[in-house]
Amino acid sequence: GTFTVTSSTHVANTPTSNNDPVFSWTGVTDAESTVTYYYALVATGTYAITTADANTTAATITLTDKADGTWYFHIAGKSAGGWTATNANYKIIIDTVAPDQPTGVEAKWTKDGIKITWDAVTGAAGYQVWRSSSPFTLLYTVTSGATTSYVDDSGVEGTDYGYKVTSFDAAGNGKFTGAVGSEPDATFTTTTGFDSLGASDDVTFEDLSKAWYAEYWWIWLIIGVILLGAAGALVYLFVLRGRKYEDEWDENWSDDESAVARTSKYGEGDKVAEGHAKIRCPECGEVFVVEDRERPATFNCPGCGKKGILH
Repeated sequence: GTFTVTSSTHVANTPTSNNDPVFSWTGVTDAESTVTYYYALVATGTYAITTADANTTAATITLTDKADGTWYFHIAGKSAGGWTATNANYKIIIDTVAPDQPTGVEAKWTKDGIKITWDAVTGAAGYQVWRSSSPFTLLYTVTSGATTSYVDDSGVEGTDYGYKVTSFDAAGNGKFTGAVGSEPDATFTTTTGFDSLGASDDVTFEDLSKAWYAEYWWIWLIIGVILLGAAGALVYLFVLRGRKYEDEWDENWSDDESAVARTSKYGEGDKVAEGHAKIRCPECGEVFVVEDRERPATFNCPGCGKKGILH
């Protein structure tokens, strides 16, 4: 027959922190005699089993205290009639060492909450973020070694929080298995010890509804500059521009004192239409009506062509 090898402790090709692997097998029998199974756990994928290797007549074996590394479990069967099956192997990866712990942990208030950042750790498969207003409890588990930030939006307004970050590898070394909100227990270990890990400075959790204003202060600055520029343009149009006209012309126009009334009719005696003014030219004496809805108003005398401005 052909061997089918399995392991109840180690998934094939997957890092595992257990260094006591258990292997089982099926598929090889001999109806006439007992099958003796010869096996070896070695670091190479190619290996020739011989009778010098360890053996058992059971269909399972437990190996203990194996060192970290990549291992191949090889097995073959032999009965009175000779070797009953070809060599088979099963690959396991043992890793019992936690990765280094993150450094450079910082926390900063943003419009979305408190953003925690940290330096990436080589070999990390993920990170766990811990929050404290005393004591530290598990806040969130990041499941990617490439992700080096997390935003906490679940704090209590007005509360100061500090943060720690721990790392774990693909074998689960350094990973806390307790629930969110739990404190680290005696079974949780890191390479340097949880209590000795550096924490961020405390940051106050603010009202998220007001965070937008603080985050985008530069928008308000731009709006202020635009409004200031618009105000300056208005000053130029209605004040400085008028002064320019005054300097340019020898004599300003003025309302005709006998014809400043405003009515809805036009051309009736000395009355003029609303939004207009009757003007007397100081050059030729011509009296005429000009539109006077906005000042300064500029115009030319229809009699002599003299330019003027009405303030």
